Amino acid sequence: MSETSGKIVDRWGRGVILVIILCTFPSVSTNDMNWLLILYLILLLGFQSILEWKYLKNSKQYVTTLIFLILGVIIMYNIEYFFQL
Repeated sequence: MSETSGKIVDRWGRGVILVIILCTFPSVSTNDMNWLLILYLILLLGFQSILEWKYLKNSKQYVTTLIFLILGVIIMYNIEYFFQL
């Protein structure tokens, strides 16, 4: 991604996502922290996969990112169950 014209879009997008998450972080209770992390994962990996699809035309790397997104959401949703084992 850093070798394409999407480098600037990638940096700005990640910065905006980080600012949004950091602004909402103080207002989230500890019970809802898991949902904030899931939202952050969806925003970050979803944005990355869109950029990979748009700027890496001959690559299917965005499919790998989407698979990691799905697996990450499933794991984050069930993280409490894994700690209880």
